[in-house]
Amino acid sequence: MNEAKAESSVRIRRARLEDHLALCGLWSQVDVLHAEIRPDFFVCGVEPPRSKLYVDRIVDDSDQELLVAVRGETLLGLIHLQLYNTPRSSVFVDRRRAHVEDLVVDRSHQREGIGKALLGAGEDWARQHDASQLVLTVWSGNKTGFGFYAAQGYCPVSEVLAKELS
Repeated sequence: MNEAKAESSVRIRRARLEDHLALCGLWSQVDVLHAEIRPDFFVCGVEPPRSKLYVDRIVDDSDQELLVAVRGETLLGLIHLQLYNTPRSSVFVDRRRAHVEDLVVDRSHQREGIGKALLGAGEDWARQHDASQLVLTVWSGNKTGFGFYAAQGYCPVSEVLAKELS
């Protein structure tokens, strides 16, 4: 399916508590990916991967948003965003940023323009909430993710380094 056709048949809306099971199905997919890439950080197979309380807290928090991509009533993807203000310090520029906590598109619907549509909706939400920047984390080893975000105009800001301590 081409991107233009997918985008016209996909609707982006706010998530609802009754979406919990479908949201968990999407989160399970990204949890598996993360556990494959970084088993030293992530576990998968936790059921449910996110609680109803977790979803409820996002839905009720004005500094967070959970949007879903739907075709008909089928959830195809999600984006979870959160607003942050720069810590007050003389060395930081005072800015409001939005952070993509999660962006997931169902495996069977990837490369249909759904991730791009969700990211665009997330950028719109961030602008509406006076964020000057949208930031996200891509785990080392997620080459597909890096390629996708680069194609959307995202570029590295910093690198996080780690050393294992015995």
